[in-house]
Amino acid sequence: MHSEKVTVLLPFYNAGPYLKEAVQSIINQTFTDYTLLLINDGSTDKSEDIIKELNDARIWYIKHDTNVGLITTLNQALSLAQSKYIVRMDADDISAPERLEKQVLFMESNPDIDISGTWFSEINTTKVISHPVTNEECKVKLLKNTTLGHPTVILRRESIIQKNLSYDERALYAEDYKFWADATVSGLKIANIPQVLLHYRIHPEQISTAKAMQQSKTIQNINLWYGQQFFNDLLKNKLNLYAQLLNSSINNFKSFIEVKQLVNQLKTENRSKSYFDIAIFENFMDNLLRTASMRIYILCLDCNLKILWRSFFDKHFYESTSMFQKAKFIFKSIYKTLF
Repeated sequence: MHSEKVTVLLPFYNAGPYLKEAVQSIINQTFTDYTLLLINDGSTDKSEDIIKELNDARIWYIKHDTNVGLITTLNQALSLAQSKYIVRMDADDISAPERLEKQVLFMESNPDIDISGTWFSEINTTKVISHPVTNEECKVKLLKNTTLGHPTVILRRESIIQKNLSYDERALYAEDYKFWADATVSGLKIANIPQVLLHYRIHPEQISTAKAMQQSKTIQNINLWYGQQFFNDLLKNKLNLYAQLLNSSINNFKSFIEVKQLVNQLKTENRSKSYFDIAIFENFMDNLLRTASMRIYILCLDCNLKILWRSFFDKHFYESTSMFQKAKFIFKSIYKTLF
């Protein structure tokens, strides 16, 4: 029985080039009361040899005979863990030495938080990926995308069990986003520590690179599902408009007006029902609408300029119009487009 305070879940499949460094970053943690659960999901490379070279009593090693996939492996790991907290780690990333210590302290100091993550940096760059810090901010941002870096999270195991949460097999390549959405809908609270405690590796084999198109489609489906959990009656006949708002894919002025009306309706309902923090939600919606409006302005300007260009060189227009009238026509067209 592995009953340490933390179980670190590290599933891997053909992770040879990066696995040792990832595992070593957990072994070197300043916090030591943990089990490192390594699940080899049917690797065909030298990954197992790397694990066998490690000599640490905290390692719990499990091997699949065949590759069953990440989601199944993660759910297996959740069911095996017996600790108070469960921490995620990927086989190609590097945890900061004080990561576990700071994350456990945060969860102990914030008993109302059920899942939390951290900010993280990209290896070999100066780029830092930050996510919203408070539960209220995270809950709103989930309307469009994930609010936690999956390999940075720590979960309160008791909360996960109480809500019967698991990774959704249908959320292929975005299982983490669906998990946070499910958790939030069930009433759990999430947050982030505004510190870089993990270094994230970008490479061609990772899911977000190799399966980008499928991942994007899954994310869009989760977008719609999550919004419907709060605004179902309002959105059931307007999902297409809602999707255009989230994806900034509005391509005509009529749709823009309809989307603007939808945003006002969403704001009104949220003020009445308080699904989300009112100020954060309305700022989020205003930003989405602002992005959509810029797209429409650009499309309209492009269309007007093309018409203007053709008209300006039209023989009748050219011969029958003074230079003043030509100039007035040009500026009036641009002004109407922009304002």
